[in-house]
Amino acid sequence: MISEEKDIETPKRKKFSLVYKIILGYICILCCLWTALWLMYRIPDGDPITIEGELFHHIIIAEFDFRHYFERFHGHRHAFLIDDTGTKKKFWISRKEYYALVDSAMKSEGQYTYKLTVEMCPLYFGGYGISRIVHCEKIPGRMKYFK
Repeated sequence: MISEEKDIETPKRKKFSLVYKIILGYICILCCLWTALWLMYRIPDGDPITIEGELFHHIIIAEFDFRHYFERFHGHRHAFLIDDTGTKKKFWISRKEYYALVDSAMKSEGQYTYKLTVEMCPLYFGGYGISRIVHCEKIPGRMKYFK
Protein backbone atom coordinates (compact mmCIF):
# COMPACT_ATOMS: atom_id res chain seq x y z
CA MET A 1 0.00 0.00 0.00
CA ILE A 2 2.84 2.36 0.68
CA SER A 3 4.23 1.83 -2.80
CA GLU A 4 0.82 2.64 -4.32
CA GLU A 5 0.71 6.01 -2.52
CA LYS A 6 4.18 6.89 -3.80
CA ASP A 7 3.11 6.08 -7.35
CA ILE A 8 0.17 8.46 -7.02
CA GLU A 9 2.36 11.34 -5.72
CA THR A 10 5.10 10.97 -8.32
CA PRO A 11 3.06 12.20 -11.34
CA LYS A 12 1.98 15.29 -9.36
CA ARG A 13 5.59 16.12 -8.63
CA LYS A 14 6.48 15.74 -12.29
CA LYS A 15 3.56 17.95 -13.28
CA PHE A 16 4.56 20.69 -10.84
CA SER A 17 8.20 20.48 -11.80
CA LEU A 18 7.22 20.96 -15.48
CA VAL A 19 5.18 24.06 -14.59
CA TYR A 20 8.10 25.46 -12.58
CA LYS A 21 10.48 24.79 -15.46
CA ILE A 22 8.19 26.61 -17.90
CA ILE A 23 7.85 29.59 -15.55
CA LEU A 24 11.60 29.66 -14.95
CA GLY A 25 12.18 29.47 -18.72
CA TYR A 26 9.92 32.49 -19.34
CA ILE A 27 11.68 34.45 -16.62
CA CYS A 28 15.09 33.64 -18.13
CA ILE A 29 13.93 34.68 -21.61
CA LEU A 30 12.55 37.98 -20.27
CA CYS A 31 15.78 38.69 -18.38
CA CYS A 32 17.88 37.98 -21.48
CA LEU A 33 15.64 40.22 -23.61
CA TRP A 34 15.80 43.03 -21.03
CA THR A 35 19.58 42.78 -20.86
CA ALA A 36 19.89 42.87 -24.66
CA LEU A 37 17.62 45.92 -24.85
CA TRP A 38 19.54 47.67 -22.11
CA LEU A 39 22.80 47.10 -23.97
CA MET A 40 21.29 48.28 -27.27
CA TYR A 41 19.94 51.50 -25.78
CA ARG A 42 22.90 52.41 -23.59
CA ILE A 43 26.15 51.66 -25.51
CA PRO A 44 27.48 55.02 -26.78
CA ASP A 45 29.15 55.49 -30.14
CA GLY A 46 31.38 58.53 -29.98
CA ASP A 47 31.33 61.84 -28.19
CA PRO A 48 28.15 63.67 -27.18
CA ILE A 49 26.80 66.16 -29.69
CA THR A 50 24.93 69.38 -28.99
CA ILE A 51 21.86 70.28 -31.02
CA GLU A 52 19.91 73.51 -30.85
CA GLY A 53 16.36 73.82 -32.07
CA GLU A 54 12.72 74.38 -31.33
CA LEU A 55 10.59 72.01 -29.28
CA PHE A 56 7.73 70.35 -31.16
CA HIS A 57 4.83 68.52 -29.58
CA HIS A 58 2.91 65.42 -30.58
CA ILE A 59 -0.86 65.41 -30.54
CA ILE A 60 -1.19 61.68 -31.06
CA ILE A 61 1.58 59.37 -29.97
CA ALA A 62 1.23 55.99 -31.61
CA GLU A 63 4.54 54.27 -31.10
CA PHE A 64 4.73 50.64 -30.22
CA ASP A 65 8.38 49.70 -30.34
CA PHE A 66 10.63 48.18 -27.71
CA ARG A 67 12.48 51.46 -27.13
CA HIS A 68 9.30 53.32 -26.26
CA TYR A 69 8.26 50.81 -23.60
CA PHE A 70 11.81 50.36 -22.32
CA GLU A 71 12.40 54.07 -21.76
CA ARG A 72 8.96 54.70 -20.27
CA PHE A 73 9.55 51.85 -17.83
CA HIS A 74 12.77 53.58 -16.75
CA GLY A 75 10.98 56.91 -16.32
CA HIS A 76 12.00 58.73 -19.49
CA ARG A 77 9.83 60.55 -22.03
CA HIS A 78 10.55 61.44 -25.61
CA ALA A 79 10.37 64.84 -27.19
CA PHE A 80 11.17 66.20 -30.63
CA LEU A 81 13.51 68.95 -31.61
CA ILE A 82 13.48 70.62 -35.03
CA ASP A 83 16.88 72.11 -35.76
CA ASP A 84 17.74 74.97 -38.14
CA THR A 85 17.99 72.63 -41.14
CA GLY A 86 14.45 71.34 -40.52
CA THR A 87 15.37 67.81 -39.49
CA LYS A 88 13.38 66.22 -36.70
CA LYS A 89 15.43 64.71 -33.87
CA LYS A 90 13.82 62.48 -31.29
CA PHE A 91 15.45 62.60 -27.90
CA TRP A 92 14.74 61.08 -24.50
CA ILE A 93 14.72 63.15 -21.33
CA SER A 94 13.73 62.48 -17.75
CA ARG A 95 10.07 62.58 -16.81
CA LYS A 96 10.66 65.58 -14.54
CA GLU A 97 12.24 67.69 -17.32
CA TYR A 98 9.60 66.63 -19.83
CA TYR A 99 6.64 67.61 -17.69
CA ALA A 100 8.29 70.88 -16.69
CA LEU A 101 8.56 71.81 -20.38
CA VAL A 102 5.16 70.59 -21.50
CA ASP A 103 3.13 71.80 -18.51
CA SER A 104 4.53 75.32 -18.58
CA ALA A 105 3.98 75.56 -22.34
CA MET A 106 0.40 74.28 -22.01
CA LYS A 107 -0.38 76.71 -19.18
CA SER A 108 0.59 79.60 -21.43
CA GLU A 109 -2.21 78.46 -23.78
CA GLY A 110 0.22 78.17 -26.64
CA GLN A 111 1.54 81.73 -26.56
CA TYR A 112 5.18 80.71 -26.42
CA THR A 113 7.38 77.76 -27.14
CA TYR A 114 10.92 76.79 -26.25
CA LYS A 115 14.25 76.95 -27.97
CA LEU A 116 16.41 74.21 -26.50
CA THR A 117 20.04 73.27 -26.55
CA VAL A 118 20.24 69.55 -25.96
CA GLU A 119 23.31 67.41 -25.42
CA MET A 120 22.83 63.87 -26.66
CA CYS A 121 25.12 60.95 -27.28
CA PRO A 122 24.70 58.81 -30.41
CA LEU A 123 24.22 55.12 -29.71
CA TYR A 124 26.11 52.24 -31.30
CA PHE A 125 22.94 50.66 -32.69
CA GLY A 126 21.41 53.95 -33.88
CA GLY A 127 19.41 56.70 -32.27
CA TYR A 128 20.42 58.81 -29.30
CA GLY A 129 20.84 58.04 -25.64
CA ILE A 130 19.33 59.84 -22.69
CA SER A 131 19.70 63.55 -23.36
CA ARG A 132 20.44 66.48 -21.12
CA ILE A 133 18.94 69.92 -21.61
CA VAL A 134 21.84 72.38 -21.50
CA HIS A 135 19.93 75.60 -22.18
CA CYS A 136 16.23 76.43 -22.38
CA GLU A 137 14.84 79.71 -23.64
CA LYS A 138 11.24 80.83 -24.02
CA ILE A 139 10.50 82.31 -27.41
CA PRO A 140 7.30 84.08 -28.41
CA GLY A 141 5.10 82.34 -30.92
CA ARG A 142 2.59 79.56 -31.14
CA MET A 143 3.37 76.06 -29.98
CA LYS A 144 3.97 73.80 -32.96
CA TYR A 145 2.29 70.43 -33.20
CA PHE A 146 2.42 67.55 -35.60
CA LYS A 147 0.53 64.30 -35.86
